[in-house]
Amino acid sequence: MVAKTKILIIGASGLLGSKLYEQLSEQYKIIGTCFKNKAKNLYTYDLAKKNLTIFKETKPDIVIHTAGITDVDYCETNQEEAYKINVAGTEKVIQGCKLNDSKLIYLSTDFIFDGKKGSYIEEDLPNPLNYYGKTKLKSEQLVKGSGLNYIIARTSFLYGSKQNKKFVSWCINKLNNEEYITLIADHMRTPTLVDDIAEALNALILKKRQGTYHLTGSEKLSPFSMAVRIAEIFNFDKKYLKPITSHKLNWAAQRPKNTSLNIQKLQQEGIQMSSFVEGLEKIKEQKK
Repeated sequence: MVAKTKILIIGASGLLGSKLYEQLSEQYKIIGTCFKNKAKNLYTYDLAKKNLTIFKETKPDIVIHTAGITDVDYCETNQEEAYKINVAGTEKVIQGCKLNDSKLIYLSTDFIFDGKKGSYIEEDLPNPLNYYGKTKLKSEQLVKGSGLNYIIARTSFLYGSKQNKKFVSWCINKLNNEEYITLIADHMRTPTLVDDIAEALNALILKKRQGTYHLTGSEKLSPFSMAVRIAEIFNFDKKYLKPITSHKLNWAAQRPKNTSLNIQKLQQEGIQMSSFVEGLEKIKEQKK
């Protein structure tokens, strides 16, 4: 009997990490870590501490690194901490991978781009506008220079059925309570169903692919346009949705205007990603 490939998921209690844990467990031996969101089936692991014990003990074939500080404004105002977790933490994961010659799959972001053109392909030059984007770009560079077998998976605006306070659930709750919501209408993203990321990464693993891939939904939308679709799919009144332009918002960190990602490279692998409406329909079905 051939032993199952062993995958260590760093950040397995988050929105994406928990979905990866759930879906990949069907085919692989999965070990997961958590930090703030404790779970009995997960190891507690702190990216800020120089401890490689989990890599030594578990000896994974593949490491999927999803953890880090993703709050863009928090990173801007707490740069030392953001660097320690997002960059130095990634360095530590790389060191852990080198102990076992593990393949590293690093989850990155559309915010490494400046948003001036949109529909970015993998080869476009990054130019992050905020500190969060800079930490993710620096981490990408570390992964590329590590000598490891790697995949950098850039994604955007994640959503799923287990969301808590994330965008889709937040909109559903507000609309369900007939509360007015003000949403940005002049920034474009490519919203991504976490279920699709799990399936896409599995396909890339099976194909033994390496390099950088954009793993996002198949259409670009503003948060306001997303909310309109949420209202339509879940049968809420759209009168509660109010558009706003970004110049009226006082963010600590600058946001790029159009970071939509082109996914042709992924599609050429035969991997399909859901449109936002298709993703919402899947969530609706899961909630039944």
